[in-house]
Amino acid sequence: MLEDIKLLKQFNFNSVRTCHYPNDPMWYELCDEYGIMLQDEINAECHYTENSFPHRKEYFDAFMDRFVRMVQRDKNHPSVVMWSTGNECGLAEPHYAMADYIKKFDPGRFLMHQANGTNGDAPYADIAGPRYPTPAWLRVFASVTPKPIVMGEYAHAMGNSLGNFDEFWDAIYEVPNLQGGFVWDWVDQGLEVKAKYVKDFSANNVQCGVMGNPKIVKGSDGNALKLSGLDDWVEVYNDPRLDVTGNNLTIEVTVFPQKFYIENPLVTKASQFGITQVSVDTLGFYINSYRNMLKVKLPDDWYSNWHKVKAVYDGSKMSLVVDGSEYGNKTYARSINSFHYPINIGRDSFRDQDQHLGWLSNFVYDDVKIFDKPGTDAQPVLWLNFDEMKEGENFFTYGVSPFCINGMVTSDRKPQPELWQAKHSMSPVRFFSDNPAGGVFKAVNKYAFTNLNEFNFEWLLYKDGKFEKSG
Repeated sequence: MLEDIKLLKQFNFNSVRTCHYPNDPMWYELCDEYGIMLQDEINAECHYTENSFPHRKEYFDAFMDRFVRMVQRDKNHPSVVMWSTGNECGLAEPHYAMADYIKKFDPGRFLMHQANGTNGDAPYADIAGPRYPTPAWLRVFASVTPKPIVMGEYAHAMGNSLGNFDEFWDAIYEVPNLQGGFVWDWVDQGLEVKAKYVKDFSANNVQCGVMGNPKIVKGSDGNALKLSGLDDWVEVYNDPRLDVTGNNLTIEVTVFPQKFYIENPLVTKASQFGITQVSVDTLGFYINSYRNMLKVKLPDDWYSNWHKVKAVYDGSKMSLVVDGSEYGNKTYARSINSFHYPINIGRDSFRDQDQHLGWLSNFVYDDVKIFDKPGTDAQPVLWLNFDEMKEGENFFTYGVSPFCINGMVTSDRKPQPELWQAKHSMSPVRFFSDNPAGGVFKAVNKYAFTNLNEFNFEWLLYKDGKFEKSG
């Protein structure tokens, strides 16, 4: 926490929104000491259901209890300069009740509200908090509202982004009621773990990463991999030799099915091909599209038993075989198309990303083989039996998708390039010149309490990239 505060200060940030719930009490004490202004936010995000739960009377007490407890716990921290009645949680009776409560109990602090539908505003809010505006829209909004404006979220810092930041801060420094905003967000939410790899016994020897923290258990023959249903799967490096096209494909997998929750991907290469359990009693095999799927009814003893599943395409027919018996087939006669997604065991790399809600695969996997040629003497292009697993170097895992790589510092607090952009754009000391050739410059101080005589300034002059003078 102290490292975060030092970095915030070094890079010209002075305020933090606790999003989307109150933080550790120690954080407030450090912000009191080091001078970070906080927006304290109630733990009431509803997200996809933000226009449902706040209107349900049975949740009213839960909303109010969380707000009151936050205020009573944090009321004596001078770092808390504003309260938030919610993020992505609609606007309904409990929010107005929170506002009534806080304006009587603590009228000296500002109040904000972060519903999506109201664009970060509410009739009771002291500050308007638009979410993800453009710089041009922000200027227009500032001209039509009498409220001070603090963007509740803006400049989503995913990957190499934070674009338009100069334009945002030119507007903020030029327009009086624009006060700044809260970048989403500060730090990549990664966990440092040991890389784990499972051996590919095919001649290709493709690297296969074991994601998450699955367990090694006894399999039908040797070891097996037990997935939890959460962020566990096997990520097979997208080697061109595994991009099976043409008119022949065989997928074999030995699996121990456990309780079914939602669609359970077994062996997939996104929509190119795969075996997936689509419902509690239905297994599917698809090629070229999720819609082009052969579906069969599962055997009665499917759960809590080992089964060998085999999916075969020979250029004219798709078939599904379970424990040596064909359970169904369908006519199909098109070449397999290429699709630039990797093979996964226990996950679909295309569908199970940012908007995937719920489980992945929670089955136990033993032998996995993929063939691109027919015949009993064909050699697999991929063969995993989970008997050999090794650890590698440390790396950061981000779970089921890269959506949590959206900060300006890495998980271990290394500044990313966009953080330097933010520091420059938000600099409280700015220099301008109408006559740079004459050496005439104007310094503008945007600090609230600090005089420029407290700084030492140095200028450097470069010509064609080469240093000329300084002073």
